[in-house]
Amino acid sequence: MMCKSPKVKDILKKKHSTFRQSAHRVKKKNLLLEYQSN
Repeated sequence: MMCKSPKVKDILKKKHSTFRQSAHRVKKKNLLLEYQSN
């Protein structure tokens, strides 16, 4: 299956990490907006 090739795993890992980073950034932005609105 796909899991055998390390390339696919690496790509999935990269995708996941970038997704996590962007989510973290969005969270930070939301926190800043909340802080400013108060």
